[in-house]
Amino acid sequence: EDAETGLLTDWILATSGSWSASNAAPISGNYSMRHVSTGSSGQSYASIFLDDQYLDGGTTTWQFNLSHFAIEPDQNDKFMFFLAANESDLFSATVDGYAVGINPANAFAADNITLWRIVNGSPASAIVTSTVDVGTGHDAIGYHITRNETGMWTLYLDVDGGFDNLVNHGSATDATYDKLS
Repeated sequence: EDAETGLLTDWILATSGSWSASNAAPISGNYSMRHVSTGSSGQSYASIFLDDQYLDGGTTTWQFNLSHFAIEPDQNDKFMFFLAANESDLFSATVDGYAVGINPANAFAADNITLWRIVNGSPASAIVTSTVDVGTGHDAIGYHITRNETGMWTLYLDVDGGFDNLVNHGSATDATYDKLS
C-alpha cells in the first residue's frame, strides 16, 4: 500500500487525522505518507492489516523510504517502523513482532538505526544495529530489509534515499516469530 492515491483508506490510525497522504515535498512520486504534527508530545501509529504473515519457508523483503527531515532527534524523539506484528494496535502491551527504528530502548541511546525483536510492546533484543546515526546529515533514508527461511535478517540502508546505493549494515538470526497475524 502506498500513498500515491492521495488517500489512506486502508490504514488504521491511532488517532483520526494523525497521518495524511501529503503532496508537500514527497520523498518520491506525488504523495508520501506523513505524520501530522500536533505541536505536542505523544505517540502515534499507522498500521495496515495483512492476513497471516508467514515468515518461514522463504525470503521476505521490505523496502521503503523514511524521512526525518534532516532533524537531529532529541531524547524524546523516537520511532519504530513495524515490519510484522501480531496485532494492529501497535501500542498494545501484548504486541509482538519485528521493527526497525531509532532510540527505542531508552532516551539517551545513540540515534543509530536498529532492527529489533518486540516482545509485549517493548524492544526486547537488538538484532542488527547499523552505524547510521539519524540526524541533520540525513533526510530520506532507503531501507531494504530481508529475512530468509531460517530467520537470518539483513539490514541494508541507502543514506541518500532510494535504493541505488544500499550498504549492508549486518546480518543476524532471529527466528522467534515465524508466523504473525
